[in-house]
Amino acid sequence: MAEEVKTAAAEGESGSKNFIDAFIEEDIAEGGRFQGQQVHTRFPPEPNGYLHIGHCKALTIDFGTAERFGGLCNLRMDDTNPTKEDVEFVDAIKEDIHWLGFDWGDRFFYGSDYFEKDYEFAVELIKKGLAYICDLTPEQAREYRGDIGKPAISPYRERSVEENLDLFERMKNGEFPEGSRTLRAKIDLASGNFNLRASYAMGFKAPTIKELYYEHTGSIGGSSLTAYHGNTDLKAQTSQYTSISVEYAGSRFQASLTGYANFIRNMIELVEIKVTPEEKLLEIEKSKKYTNLTKARIYGMDFTFNYRPTKDIMLGGGYSYADPKAQYAADTGDNYMKYLYIDATSNHNATLNATWQHTWRCYRLGLGVYGRYQSTRHYVNDNDADGFQTWRINTAHTLMKMRHWTLTMNIGVDNLFNYVDRTPFGRNRATSTPGRNFYASALIKFKNGGGAK
Repeated sequence: MAEEVKTAAAEGESGSKNFIDAFIEEDIAEGGRFQGQQVHTRFPPEPNGYLHIGHCKALTIDFGTAERFGGLCNLRMDDTNPTKEDVEFVDAIKEDIHWLGFDWGDRFFYGSDYFEKDYEFAVELIKKGLAYICDLTPEQAREYRGDIGKPAISPYRERSVEENLDLFERMKNGEFPEGSRTLRAKIDLASGNFNLRASYAMGFKAPTIKELYYEHTGSIGGSSLTAYHGNTDLKAQTSQYTSISVEYAGSRFQASLTGYANFIRNMIELVEIKVTPEEKLLEIEKSKKYTNLTKARIYGMDFTFNYRPTKDIMLGGGYSYADPKAQYAADTGDNYMKYLYIDATSNHNATLNATWQHTWRCYRLGLGVYGRYQSTRHYVNDNDADGFQTWRINTAHTLMKMRHWTLTMNIGVDNLFNYVDRTPFGRNRATSTPGRNFYASALIKFKNGGGAK
């Protein structure tokens, strides 16, 4: 059995090599980060049970990798929970590893061997003012949990170094109940955080039943009589998407900026085709068919932000720019194989919102202003839809601390500036809103009286 395990672990050497071995070879090769150094791994099981198949895979990687590169592998018992650990499990683990054909030599250790050193490191952090002893229970810690406008700060954070050292020593000596005090790092809770992210993805979309077999003739709102056709010759649509983004997260301000490119092949789109003689006899004026576009690509960027200047005020919004173009091979005119706008797409979209919320004893009032902007929406053959912007004001009124229920009422005005698209029916419209409207709603939530008191 031992030889079978070793053979299986090393099979990658002829043919495809596993990524761990590839990284190690790169690092220890001439010019690598660890040129000429010995490979040294570790297998750290917890001695609170017998090994299972997952352990077998892990130890085969740890011991097998060291063996293949002429290195060493330590066996270290992660004995951090004495109440569940037993020498029986330690002996069983050793026996199973030997049965699988591996050996650790004289490198057998316990995690507890380092507890004294860990304690010394913790004392050093306390002396430097980088750690403190916190008395919050898990329930209290949840109450002190902050939000994007207020970082979570323990009331015990500013204890003196001397007091923290005294408490920590007494914790080590077992003078306090288990779990009643915790050593915490004193990190800068108000410090912002920058993140840089990159992604790559491949997509695949098979034609839908509608795109394959759809057959319909009709008109919308008095528009031209149009025939719609499916296409059983459609190919699957594929895409390759890549992006890079920068994110900032501070206690009061968060923002993200993402740039992306999406390259699409065989994009499935409903495009206008020539009206057949048979369709003309039926007085059909337009004919459209689901078709694979030769190529399509979308370049764009997205920006979002949130800012909380005070506890009660929140500002937020976003802006998106997109340049979506495709080659319409079905077009035999001047636009043949040119990059044209993908139907029903726009270049610019933006949102903006500002909210204020305040709570009194049993009453919470919220005020919000929300805006949306969209630039011209493009179409290849039909008319473009106009750009527009709409605004909404909402007030939220909540009665709280009722024994059996809470009541929330929303009262507001939608489409504040009464924007109405006057484009004639049968053409592309920016939005179908009827204009300014007033609304009111009420939500009652009943509480379960059978819960804990």
